[in-house]
Amino acid sequence: WLGLRTIGDFVALPRASLAAQFGSKGERALDLAHGEDREPLISRRQPVEISKQLVFQQPVVEVQAVLAAARHLLTRLLNHSERAGRVTRGLVISLALSNGHRWERVLTFRAPTASHARMLNALAARLDGTVFPAAVDALTLILRDLCSESGIQSSLFTARGKQLQELWSALGQLRSRFGYMPVMKIVGVEPWSRIPERQYALIDYEP
Repeated sequence: WLGLRTIGDFVALPRASLAAQFGSKGERALDLAHGEDREPLISRRQPVEISKQLVFQQPVVEVQAVLAAARHLLTRLLNHSERAGRVTRGLVISLALSNGHRWERVLTFRAPTASHARMLNALAARLDGTVFPAAVDALTLILRDLCSESGIQSSLFTARGKQLQELWSALGQLRSRFGYMPVMKIVGVEPWSRIPERQYALIDYEP
């Protein structure tokens, strides 16, 4: 859209113009194009998750039997050393079936939690009325997207702080559920262009 084909084309652009159009991100991109990066190297953080499995002595078909096993596994997961001090945004239930297939569902919580009762209730609601395509040989539960537990302080003056915190939390839940950011934002690219498609672009919405 900008007519840039090489790094050389990019570094030839005036710094002032890049700053006016893209702000600090434009200036940083220009520095990187020149091989200048003063920020320390930070390793990419892998999502933290822990799992536990239970193999049934005899294959089961009843939802209540699966829930009873899930109750036991949840207790083990919440007592896991890697879970200490952390809450989870999601829970995965995976069933190994006797026909060789796997039945799996992902639960994403509206707010991160470490509550045994809340997780079990969510599982019960998801499994309610479910008929498994075959008997269940084994059950695996996975706590996914573990994060630090933090308190929430209300704003002293306006409700804007609370609204923003709820927005960031909702965006985090969407990223956890889909594995990518499904929300986009519009940014100006060539506002002066007579072609509407060149005036603006969609990029991932990052808090």
